[in-house]
Amino acid sequence: MIRKLLLGAGALSLGAGTLLGLGAGAAVASTPVTMSGPITCNSYGTMTFATALHNGGRIPTDVSVATTLDHCTGTGTTNGPVTIVKGSLAVTSTSTVTNNCGAVTAGEALPTMTGWITWTTTGGTARVSHVRFTTPYVYFDYNSNLLRFGFPATLTYGSYAHQPVAFSHEASNTSADANTALCTVGHGGLKTISFGQTPGGTAGTVTIGV
Repeated sequence: MIRKLLLGAGALSLGAGTLLGLGAGAAVASTPVTMSGPITCNSYGTMTFATALHNGGRIPTDVSVATTLDHCTGTGTTNGPVTIVKGSLAVTSTSTVTNNCGAVTAGEALPTMTGWITWTTTGGTARVSHVRFTTPYVYFDYNSNLLRFGFPATLTYGSYAHQPVAFSHEASNTSADANTALCTVGHGGLKTISFGQTPGGTAGTVTIGV
């Protein structure tokens, strides 16, 4: 009887040790916090057409925008121990646009785009911001010989949800002539346009909550 009790105690001790060991080694994931308040970041990236634009093009094509947000400032960059370092925005079209270079670069309304901003942080994690570009566009600014972009946007949920969003100074990194020349016969078409880092110009920015 005594032997059975000792064995039982040993088994209980082993089980407790195992449970304690698991508890000590288990990783505890931090709960993402919801960021809010004013924040302004540099904004630069690319607009990409799944089928390259050509003069007189007639093919429906998807379009997407990928943008890096960095050098972020403002009180909205911090919530408790969590601080925003930078963000990565990615949106894709919910329908198609015809790959006619002339129409697209004349400011034709592009399809609604939806996606998210993933935030890089210190001190914890921030909830992803779900974003919607309502009527994006690009047009040839003949005065500056640049393509300029408009990204009317709303944040639908997550960090900064329902705060106002404004993009500005989003212009092509190379001349509009150089971009649209790719649309002409004998060239491969205009597929990707880089923006937000115009040489000698003003950096693109996005402001949230102001």
